[in-house]
Amino acid sequence: MFPPVAVLIPYFLIMQRLHLLDNLIAVIMVHTTMNLPLSVWLMLDFFRDLPKDIEEAAMIDGCGHFKAFFRIALPIAAPGLVAVYVLSFIFSWNEFLFVIVFGYQNAMTLPVMITGSLSVRGLDFWKVSSLSILAIIPPVILAVILSRYLVRGLTMGAIKE
Repeated sequence: MFPPVAVLIPYFLIMQRLHLLDNLIAVIMVHTTMNLPLSVWLMLDFFRDLPKDIEEAAMIDGCGHFKAFFRIALPIAAPGLVAVYVLSFIFSWNEFLFVIVFGYQNAMTLPVMITGSLSVRGLDFWKVSSLSILAIIPPVILAVILSRYLVRGLTMGAIKE
């Protein structure tokens, strides 16, 4: 629940000590640690809303805990998983601060490349517009493909009985 700037210096010192600066692994680790609390918090509500009777019936029929989870609970919670996946993807896709600090040359993302299009002659509008279009395409395609799960997943825990 911290703003990203509050944890930037500790993360930088950790990555520096692990010799992971300007490495894709550092960017992946930071994005995972920043998205994980929101993902756990959202999925906790989805799994709490699942009816316990279905899992108990599966366990009476001979399923173990893991089999009941993978065969019963996980398919029912699929809309929630898709919603969390899309939110985490969009947060990581648009993230700028950590990538500019941890991946300044070798591990760059499109938002960093877009801001780096300022040259000595000024702003290269053709480069900014083409990179912006490239940056928009993957989230739009992902949202269109997963839209049927996304609407169900985002509204699933909205009403309490």
